[in-house]
Amino acid sequence: LQAQKEGSLRKLPLPQALAFLMGGVAMPIIVGTAAINSGLLPSFVHDQLEEVVFTDAAIAERLDMVLAGMAAPKKSGVKK
Repeated sequence: LQAQKEGSLRKLPLPQALAFLMGGVAMPIIVGTAAINSGLLPSFVHDQLEEVVFTDAAIAERLDMVLAGMAAPKKSGVKK
């Protein structure tokens, strides 16, 4: 909420902002883990998820992308 008030994040209802954040950051972990636990994935896909999706670096990268997507639109300076 503070970032919205300061103008760095777009003004969204809190549930919408949280849904976007969770969808981008947590959903790959939730779905990937469920897929692994189902036993239907080949082992190389499991390994790829562990190496590419579940790492701290991957989570941080997704968070950066989500926050960029939630950034307040920049004012162009061009008057309409």
